[in-house]
Amino acid sequence: MNKTKPLIGFAITAIFFSAATSCQKGANQNTTANQPVSNTNQTANTATPATSSNSTGTPTDAYKTAYTARKNKDIEGLKKVLSKDILEFFTMMGDADDKKKKSLDDMLRELCDRPQAVTAETRNEKIDGDKATIEYLDEKGEWGSIDFVKEDGVWKLTIDKADKPSSDNKLDPKKK
Repeated sequence: MNKTKPLIGFAITAIFFSAATSCQKGANQNTTANQPVSNTNQTANTATPATSSNSTGTPTDAYKTAYTARKNKDIEGLKKVLSKDILEFFTMMGDADDKKKKSLDDMLRELCDRPQAVTAETRNEKIDGDKATIEYLDEKGEWGSIDFVKEDGVWKLTIDKADKPSSDNKLDPKKK
């Protein structure tokens, strides 16, 4: 039995729009839904509904752009808002199965086919230099947390350092 197939499915879910990793659930405190999220080092305690913006000026904008790209199965658009770390990870996971290698685009198409939230609602954007987090409403209607990094002046979804495979522990399908 191929052990990488379940790992690939878990990794896709865990990294992108899932409550499986780097998720901090909390009670819905959506008391001011129509107020904008502040782009400061302070926590914004407002929930913001989805917009059709294709901007990455803030982490919230980047999330909503990724959400829309995923919903529309726009692979090229999705790549633009994913960090180098995530793109490398998806590429590595696609290469992990010797029998059925998948390209980065194939991996992202699979991601687009997975369930996602009904809306791109977010709250509690926190920016600390070139790193940030937001809370997002997941496909189960629960709040999760996702990390961002600023690459080349643009906010992109990334893998939390705690979730990244260490360089000593790279996935090698030939090792047991």
